[in-house]
Amino acid sequence: MPPKCANPANEFLAQEMEKLIERDGAKTNRRGPPGQVNHAITSYQRALYSIRLHPEYIESGEQAKALKGIGNFIAQKINAILIRLEAAAMHGEAAATIDVTAPTEDMQPKKPASKKRKAATTNEGPRMYKPAKGKQPWYVLMALWEMVATTEGRAVDAYALWTHMKELGFDGERHQVTACLSSLINAHHVVGKRVDDGKLYLTLDGIQSATECRREYLNAPCVGTTAPSTTSELQDQSFDWSSTNLSKWIPPREPPRHALVDGDQWEIVLLLDHREMISRSNRSVFERKLLEAQVTCEVRSLGIGDMIWIARSPSRLHKGDECCGKPEEFVLDVVVERKNVSDLASSIIDKRYTEQKARLKDCGLRYVIYLVEGTRSLSSQATCIRGSSLQTALTRTQVQNNFLVFHGSTHDETVGFLTAIHRHIVHQFHRHLVCVNAPPRLTLPTPPPPLKDFTQMVPVTWQPHSEFQTSFRKKAALTVGEIHQMMLMQVPRLGRATVSNVAASFPTMASLWTHVRAGKDVDLRSSTRRVGEQSHTFLMELCRRPSYAPPKA
Repeated sequence: MPPKCANPANEFLAQEMEKLIERDGAKTNRRGPPGQVNHAITSYQRALYSIRLHPEYIESGEQAKALKGIGNFIAQKINAILIRLEAAAMHGEAAATIDVTAPTEDMQPKKPASKKRKAATTNEGPRMYKPAKGKQPWYVLMALWEMVATTEGRAVDAYALWTHMKELGFDGERHQVTACLSSLINAHHVVGKRVDDGKLYLTLDGIQSATECRREYLNAPCVGTTAPSTTSELQDQSFDWSSTNLSKWIPPREPPRHALVDGDQWEIVLLLDHREMISRSNRSVFERKLLEAQVTCEVRSLGIGDMIWIARSPSRLHKGDECCGKPEEFVLDVVVERKNVSDLASSIIDKRYTEQKARLKDCGLRYVIYLVEGTRSLSSQATCIRGSSLQTALTRTQVQNNFLVFHGSTHDETVGFLTAIHRHIVHQFHRHLVCVNAPPRLTLPTPPPPLKDFTQMVPVTWQPHSEFQTSFRKKAALTVGEIHQMMLMQVPRLGRATVSNVAASFPTMASLWTHVRAGKDVDLRSSTRRVGEQSHTFLMELCRRPSYAPPKA
């Protein structure tokens, strides 16, 4: 029998710490070599010893951090355990989870729950995982939280999870959720899976992540009474923090200044990146063609994408020093990346194609459009790679990345497609909020079939355009280490995971060159895929050959 705690009210916390020690011990025995020391287990054991000796009731991570052997990382773990205890008690599970003996009269009485539940964050320990808003992991955490799957006893099956995600607005298929769950379980450790039946629940780290995501979600403005029934149902299903004891754990914040007010008028504006043009001799041709098509557009410098849409309210003005008197602007969930066929081929060769797709996927916008401009017969285009390779890249972009790929042969088709998107956004916005843009005429042709899935035009989380620009602006200059990895990625069939593995062993090109010139081999294995012999030979020849001149005939 394990020793009793000095304060019986800390018994639940001690039991959860023992579970953490058992879980990490099992991982060490399964993955590591015999005799390997796990320093995390040692830290947990020191923390458990301090918790058992502490005479007072531990009610927050900040209080636990004052004990011997408990730092910021373990304090955050304790904070998540206490959150789960309160959630279980709210749903009538505290009695079944633990039998806590009431403290005696000579002990210090239990204090009310502290409002400073959240431990201070520092650079020590791993960072808390917080997925981008509107992406698959975000829907998974939100659905598990609203289904109260916060303990192993309240785990839910994958189909019920997918169904609840659809109710929250998720538009993906079930197989996409299965692929996403693998990363959340094995890589981020925010979702747990029961061994016997495979049901899912939030881990301690998952509760922390869901709490942070939920706080941002509830600070978003609410749509007015003209919203359809689906939006009203979503708001009714929202977790009411003010009616529970969990509300005291949320740090006090200023009321959201983006809250909607009845009577607000909005203007939908298409923003074009200043580098987008049709003719070098007349850079305003693109903008003029869109204006002639009754599309409200402006040219600006965009941090990500080539076209995005914003909602601007002339009746809502900024009060800050920098933008005082200017209308507030919020980003809508549509971004377009435009490329002609030759640029697409060049970006695939120099790996900008992969980097741009990763940035578009991480920006948090719901609908990403990849617009390719050029002849429909890709093989006939004078490009540096074959047409079949271009077609394969576009297919992977549509299937694997879930982007909408549109292929137009002329500039006029591009303008027509952007016009159709703009009219569709305006039409959807008119159904929810007051929009000063002229509503589309009934005589206009129906939008292309892919746009029928663009149903969530009113943002779930209203993000100011200035904050969006700051968050996703491309880095002005690369570090030397990043340039080194980009150079290695030019080797055929060397992916990002393999290059990261090589750069960890050889942080500079000189170290790699010295290693190979000494007659030693280079291990190109990675944790995600195998590397062919051709790539290995190419890299070795790159470092060994005295000259790169082509052989004479």
